[in-house]
Amino acid sequence: MPLAPLPLNSPVLIVPVDDFKTAYLAAQWLPKTETIRIPQLAVLFDKGKKQGFIDRLKDTKADSEEYKTLLAEYQAYQEHLNQRCTFEVRGLSAPELSKIKVAKARLGSVEAALKAVSNSTGMMARSEAIRAVLDLDGNADAELASRLEAVCLGTVSPEIDMDLAVVIAQHHGAVLWNLADKIFELTDQGSVLEKPKTSGNTNPA
Repeated sequence: MPLAPLPLNSPVLIVPVDDFKTAYLAAQWLPKTETIRIPQLAVLFDKGKKQGFIDRLKDTKADSEEYKTLLAEYQAYQEHLNQRCTFEVRGLSAPELSKIKVAKARLGSVEAALKAVSNSTGMMARSEAIRAVLDLDGNADAELASRLEAVCLGTVSPEIDMDLAVVIAQHHGAVLWNLADKIFELTDQGSVLEKPKTSGNTNPA
């Protein structure tokens, strides 16, 4: 994105190149990270308790105190599930961005891997599902390939490899898209300075 021109007559602070280089190289840079919730996947952490709440609510009078208490417990449980289903993502470096730019060409290695496992017990259907997502029999979509690569590189926790990413793309395409969007947003913002460690003793000596 081009820089906006400075207004006329505005003061300009010119930093000597040597000073900038010294300061930049001495700084401790860390990738910018962010934790985001993915409520669409909260069901993975539910062991049937949610349906139990729903069934009990249906059998309880809506205007009763018991219903209000039960509803509050259900809402708290749903919030608990949403909090558990979080992803930590980070911004990418220039070498990682370069990998994304050639992601479409890398689909050939995915195709080869799928052929290698397609004859294994229980893997045929999964292999075909992945092929369908990537459209390996036709023209693989460059945008999708780039986003798959970005999610694999930029998701800190839980870690996502290509195998998992393509299955997410098949069943929760918006989740994959949103994760990639956030990773690209953090990449645009750049790294951040590491916060200095502070001593627990704040009293002057």
